Amino acid sequence: MRADRRDAQVSVIDSLVNERVKADTQALHRKFASAEPFQHVVIDNFFKPEVAEAMLADFPAEKEPEKLLNEFGAPNPKSVRSDVSKLKGIYPVVDQYIQTEEFLQLMTAITGIPDLKYDPWYYGAGTHENFHTAGLDPHYDFNIHPKTGYHRRLNAIVYLNKDWKPEWNGAIALHSDPWDLKNDQVTAIAPEFNRCVVFETTESSWHSVTPVDLPEDERRRSRKSFTIYLYTPTRPDAAPEHGTVYVQLPLPKHIKAGHTLTEQDVAEIDANIARRHEYLRNLYKRELQFSRVIDELREQLKERCKMSNVPLLGYATLVEVGAPVYTDGWLGKEFSCTIRPRRPASGVTVKLWKPEGSEPLAFTLTVDGITRSFEAGGGFSECTVEFSELRREPFDVRLEAPGAQRASDKDVRELSAVLDSVEVLSLT
Repeated sequence: MRADRRDAQVSVIDSLVNERVKADTQALHRKFASAEPFQHVVIDNFFKPEVAEAMLADFPAEKEPEKLLNEFGAPNPKSVRSDVSKLKGIYPVVDQYIQTEEFLQLMTAITGIPDLKYDPWYYGAGTHENFHTAGLDPHYDFNIHPKTGYHRRLNAIVYLNKDWKPEWNGAIALHSDPWDLKNDQVTAIAPEFNRCVVFETTESSWHSVTPVDLPEDERRRSRKSFTIYLYTPTRPDAAPEHGTVYVQLPLPKHIKAGHTLTEQDVAEIDANIARRHEYLRNLYKRELQFSRVIDELREQLKERCKMSNVPLLGYATLVEVGAPVYTDGWLGKEFSCTIRPRRPASGVTVKLWKPEGSEPLAFTLTVDGITRSFEAGGGFSECTVEFSELRREPFDVRLEAPGAQRASDKDVRELSAVLDSVEVLSLT
C-alpha cells in the first residue's frame, strides 16, 4: 500500500507543469538564448490550470502589511514566505515537484544550464506578496548560497494575479544597465496569472519591480508570485561572492528641461531624493559595521600570524610576539617574543639563513637581558645565549639587525635573514 500511495503521489507531482510547456522546450530555449537585454523567457500558462488556481487559493496572504520592513528596517509592504513545505494546500506538493529530476531537467532544457540544484531553504525565494507602493529598485541578485556555497544560476517567477491592470504597475522590468541613465534599455513584463518569467542570474541581469499603485478601492489586492531560485555547484567565470546590488531609480522621464513642474512632480522629486539619501545613509551605516568587523579580523589575523610564523623548538611555548616574522619567514630589522619554558631552560639558540653569496650582516641577540653580537653571511648561522642559572619563568628574546636593507625594486621590505629556528635549550 505504501508503494501504491508513493506512486500516486509521484504521478500527481509529475503532472504539475502544462504539457505544452514540456513539448515546447526547443522553441523556449531559442527565445531564452536570444533574448535582450539578457537571457530570459516568458512562459504563459506555465502550470496546469488547476495547479495555478490552487496556488492562488492557498496563497499565504499577509494579514498585517503595515508591519512589514525591508533589510534596512524601513517600512516596506512586501511579504516573503520561504517555509514552502510547511504551507497549506498545494504548496508542499509544488515543493516536492520542483525537487524532481523532471522539473530540473525541464529548466535545463529551456535554459541550457546543466546540473541545476533545488534549494530546500528557499533562501530569498518562496511566496512573494507586494502591497500598495511596494516595488524594487534595479538590482542584480546575490550569487552564492549562504549555506551550500552553490552558485545562483536561475530565477523562475510564477505570477498569481488575476485581472491585473497595467496602470497598477507591478511589472518586472529587465534592464540593460541602470547605471547608464540615458541608454538603459528596459523590457517590462506584466505579472499576469500563471505567467512564468525565467532568467539567468549574473552580474548583468539587472531587474526591478515598478511600485504597485492601486486605487484606494482596490488596496485589498496584492501582487502575488511564487519564486524559485536554482543553483549549480560550480559555474564558468564565477564572480567573487556578493550580496544583492541595488541602483536607485531615476526621476520620471517627463521631468526634463522645458517641463513646468507640478505639485506632483515636486513630490516625486522630493521622494526620489529622500529615498536616495536614506539608501546612502544605510550604506554608510553598513560600511561602518563592515569596517569594525574588518578591523577586528585584521587584529586577529595579525596576532595569529605573529604566533604561527615563529619556528619555536624545545620544551617551551610562545607567550607573546612583539616585532613579528614576515609570513614568508624573513626578518626585518627587529624580532622579539616572550617565551615560557615548560622545562627549566639553560639557554637559547637562534638559527638564521641567508642566500649563498650574501654579504655578512651584524646581528645582536638579547635573551633575558644577556646580549651577544654575531655576523650572519650566506648559508646558515647561529648564536647561542647560555644562562648562568636555569630559567623557569617567562623570558624575552630580541634579535636586532640595524643594517637590514630593501630586498629588491619590487619588494620594499627591509630584510635581514630568514629565521630558521628559535630553540630553547634544556638539560638532558
